[in-house]
Amino acid sequence: MKDKRIYKSSLSREDVETYQTTSNGKVKNAIEQKSLENDFDSDALDGWSENKASIHDLKKIDRKFKVKTASFIFPTVLVLMVVLAAGFYFSKDTSPNNKVNQITIKQIDKPTVEHTDIHIPSEIAVLVLLPEHKQIQPKTVKEDFVQKEEIEKNEKREEELIDELPKQHIPSSNLPKELAKKRFNAKEIYLNDLKLVDYREYRSRPTIPSKQLIITGTAANKETATSTEEIDEWKIVEIPYIDYIDKTIATFGKENYKKALTRLEVILKTYPDDINANFYAGLCYFNLKNPDKAIQVFVQCLKSEYQNFDEEAEWYIAKSYQQLGNTEKANQLLQSIKAKGGYYAKFI
Repeated sequence: MKDKRIYKSSLSREDVETYQTTSNGKVKNAIEQKSLENDFDSDALDGWSENKASIHDLKKIDRKFKVKTASFIFPTVLVLMVVLAAGFYFSKDTSPNNKVNQITIKQIDKPTVEHTDIHIPSEIAVLVLLPEHKQIQPKTVKEDFVQKEEIEKNEKREEELIDELPKQHIPSSNLPKELAKKRFNAKEIYLNDLKLVDYREYRSRPTIPSKQLIITGTAANKETATSTEEIDEWKIVEIPYIDYIDKTIATFGKENYKKALTRLEVILKTYPDDINANFYAGLCYFNLKNPDKAIQVFVQCLKSEYQNFDEEAEWYIAKSYQQLGNTEKANQLLQSIKAKGGYYAKFI
């Protein structure tokens, strides 16, 4: 039996143009939700954003071929963008895996959709979004990162001007037998203007196993000379960590907290101590009105061997206690932050 599905675009050119030009988070989110009605539209919207294509490119095609209506060209170009974006995204090398139910990214030559793109776990789906004025906006987090980084650079320059004090030798017999675990600032990277620890420096070929819907082709027992029926299968694909976290952070930046949280939880299943996933999951839980869980994952940041998010985690733990109504605990933490004199001390 032939597949009778016809993919009709639910997006208009105006939707794509608005999505590219508007800075209104609600408008963008509405267009993203609209695109989820069709897997091709969802992937195509990502393709337009990632490739920075202009809506005027379609108009050039109109003039060249003198097409009277865009009803055919626009869906066609959308599908083309999906193929190009998918080909670029999945062309990167990954480590081989011989399991029957797994494939490598190199083997994918058709558009795919991730399980997290269309399925949100029930425990996340039921969470309620905070009113916008009470949320921790991605824009605010970005600004804090930039200002904090500038302050740290200035402080470092000032320290370099101070003469180094003479070092004193301490006899080894006076050293404690057990030393606390050393914590340090790991190498950082910015994706979508948001700070992350660059785990490529600390993990050997880190990957994230992700379910993807693969169009595998016509089943052998159903293949005929005229058959076009294709079989859809879920496969476990090993995606490079940097690519997976990049798409996840982009989703967070679009204020799609439930989808971002779903992807972050996938990371934490593989790397429970991942400081990037814990920190941004905390922000998602906070915005989804679950401060208890937010505190839990922010605390994991403070337990990490990397201290890149210490100030931010402490600040948002305090804000989470405020959301819970535990003003006593929140005030204790705020006073501790103020005493340390870090970036967030000026807000207390």
